[in-house]
Amino acid sequence: MLSHKYFQSLFVIVLLFYATPSFTAANDSGAKQIIDFDIYEKIKSVSQDTQCICLRYIIQEPEKIDDCRIIFDVMAIYQKNSIVEIRLLAIKALEKVGNKAAIEFLKNAYHKQANPELRKAIWVSLNKISA
Repeated sequence: MLSHKYFQSLFVIVLLFYATPSFTAANDSGAKQIIDFDIYEKIKSVSQDTQCICLRYIIQEPEKIDDCRIIFDVMAIYQKNSIVEIRLLAIKALEKVGNKAAIEFLKNAYHKQANPELRKAIWVSLNKISA
């Protein structure tokens, strides 16, 4: 049976997803642009739920992200987090960013990674970047 804590966590994730202000806003011309203080500050959060939302945004909208401002935060999430699912999101976010620092980080992580699932995800990401 699922615990109360599980439902509470699920509720928080759903609430954050739907209640969090949009990461984009319309400028005067009607085009959407990133709101800097949202993604760049929220990714530094200690909340894993908030970090996941930010990583998913980076994966979905990589062209709206200033990779120089966010790359080290994504790397830190990968390094400090022990939850495989969050680390997989960080790998995918690094793939989508795809700058030189992200590629070098993934190459180093591939050689150090003992978990076969994460190692395979890194390998796939590196192949997609180089293709």
